[in-house]
Amino acid sequence: MARWTNISAERIALMINVSESTVDKDIRKLKEEEVIKREGSRKTGKWILIKTKTHEQQNNSTRQNI
Repeated sequence: MARWTNISAERIALMINVSESTVDKDIRKLKEEEVIKREGSRKTGKWILIKTKTHEQQNNSTRQNI
């Protein structure tokens, strides 16, 4: 998303071989954690990277889900 700011969830799903609903769920989580946000319309908008997650933050997030 940082490189391709206008990429769709459908395209991401195809690229990483997961369902679109999985990508939607992950995007929703990143938005809730204020890592990304959507600017503009659904069709012509783009993704904005607000902050990057550190390795420690990723590990803590994973532990909370277990």
